[in-house]
Amino acid sequence: MTKKDTTKGRIIAYCPISPEMEAAADECFAAFKALEEATTKFKATIPEGFAIKNFYGKGDLVIIHSTKDLEAEAKYWAEHS
Repeated sequence: MTKKDTTKGRIIAYCPISPEMEAAADECFAAFKALEEATTKFKATIPEGFAIKNFYGKGDLVIIHSTKDLEAEAKYWAEHS
Protein backbone atom coordinates (compact mmCIF):
# COMPACT_ATOMS: atom_id res chain seq x y z
CA MET A 1 0.00 0.00 0.00
CA THR A 2 1.24 3.47 -0.92
CA LYS A 3 0.22 6.72 0.76
CA LYS A 4 0.85 10.11 -0.80
CA ASP A 5 -0.11 13.48 0.63
CA THR A 6 -0.85 15.98 -2.12
CA THR A 7 -1.48 19.70 -1.93
CA LYS A 8 -5.25 19.14 -1.59
CA GLY A 9 -5.64 15.69 -0.06
CA ARG A 10 -4.25 12.20 0.39
CA ILE A 11 -4.04 9.24 -1.96
CA ILE A 12 -3.99 5.70 -0.60
CA ALA A 13 -3.30 3.24 -3.38
CA TYR A 14 -2.36 -0.38 -3.94
CA CYS A 15 -0.33 0.66 -6.97
CA PRO A 16 2.44 3.14 -7.68
CA ILE A 17 1.34 6.80 -7.64
CA SER A 18 2.54 8.71 -10.67
CA PRO A 19 2.86 12.50 -10.86
CA GLU A 20 -0.04 12.47 -13.36
CA MET A 21 -2.19 10.51 -10.91
CA GLU A 22 -1.31 12.95 -8.14
CA ALA A 23 -2.24 15.98 -10.28
CA ALA A 24 -5.52 14.38 -11.39
CA ALA A 25 -6.38 13.46 -7.79
CA ASP A 26 -5.80 17.07 -6.71
CA GLU A 27 -8.25 18.21 -9.40
CA CYS A 28 -10.81 15.71 -8.08
CA PHE A 29 -10.26 16.83 -4.48
CA ALA A 30 -10.90 20.46 -5.48
CA ALA A 31 -13.98 19.52 -7.55
CA PHE A 32 -15.43 17.43 -4.72
CA LYS A 33 -14.97 20.31 -2.25
CA ALA A 34 -16.66 22.73 -4.69
CA LEU A 35 -19.54 20.28 -5.20
CA GLU A 36 -20.04 19.88 -1.45
CA GLU A 37 -20.11 23.67 -1.00
CA ALA A 38 -22.58 24.14 -3.88
CA THR A 39 -24.81 21.32 -2.62
CA THR A 40 -24.88 22.88 0.85
CA LYS A 41 -25.96 26.23 -0.65
CA PHE A 42 -28.62 24.48 -2.75
CA LYS A 43 -29.99 22.58 0.27
CA ALA A 44 -30.38 25.88 2.11
CA THR A 45 -32.86 27.05 -0.58
CA ILE A 46 -35.17 24.05 -0.29
CA PRO A 47 -38.34 24.68 1.75
CA GLU A 48 -38.68 23.05 5.17
CA GLY A 49 -40.12 19.57 4.94
CA PHE A 50 -38.43 18.83 1.60
CA ALA A 51 -35.04 17.36 0.77
CA ILE A 52 -32.87 16.34 -2.13
CA LYS A 53 -33.64 12.74 -3.01
CA ASN A 54 -30.67 12.48 -5.37
CA PHE A 55 -28.99 13.84 -8.47
CA TYR A 56 -29.41 11.69 -11.57
CA GLY A 57 -28.25 11.36 -15.16
CA LYS A 58 -25.09 13.30 -15.79
CA GLY A 59 -25.83 15.52 -12.82
CA ASP A 60 -28.42 17.46 -14.81
CA LEU A 61 -31.51 16.20 -12.95
CA VAL A 62 -32.36 16.55 -9.28
CA ILE A 63 -35.41 15.18 -7.52
CA ILE A 64 -36.66 16.98 -4.43
CA HIS A 65 -39.06 14.97 -2.32
CA SER A 66 -41.28 15.68 0.63
CA THR A 67 -40.24 14.52 4.05
CA LYS A 68 -43.79 15.12 5.28
CA ASP A 69 -46.78 12.89 4.94
CA LEU A 70 -49.08 13.48 1.96
CA GLU A 71 -51.68 15.42 3.95
CA ALA A 72 -49.09 17.85 5.28
CA GLU A 73 -47.64 18.23 1.78
CA ALA A 74 -51.07 19.07 0.33
CA LYS A 75 -51.52 21.70 3.04
CA TYR A 76 -48.11 23.23 2.23
CA TRP A 77 -48.94 23.56 -1.47
CA ALA A 78 -52.38 24.97 -0.71
CA GLU A 79 -50.77 27.67 1.42
CA HIS A 80 -47.86 28.39 -0.96
CA SER A 81 -49.35 28.29 -4.42
